[in-house]
Amino acid sequence: LDRSDEDLGLLAQNIWHVHDWEHDEAFKKMLEDTSADLSTAEETPFLFISNESAKDPDWPLTHPNKSTSEVIAVVKSSLFDKWANTTHEEREKDAEYVTLKETLTNSYLE
Repeated sequence: LDRSDEDLGLLAQNIWHVHDWEHDEAFKKMLEDTSADLSTAEETPFLFISNESAKDPDWPLTHPNKSTSEVIAVVKSSLFDKWANTTHEEREKDAEYVTLKETLTNSYLE
């Protein structure tokens, strides 16, 4: 990210987003859904966010005006079956793949 942790308001913390406390049922529901809707941040059963640069006191010295976060989400793998036997370069040229990836990514970053 092209701003400091302070500018972005990123705290040295981990964030767990749990959509539904009935974990098994929520996961099953996501797997049965035929769209990508239940894999977005609004609906995914589990989402983990960690602001790694905010945890490192040396980060601002070595990477001024930069920050980094990690986002781990449960996504239905079948959404990507179409591209199972393709290379990264091939996938990035496929508008459908890029749109799906951007939709999921943007939902996690909002």
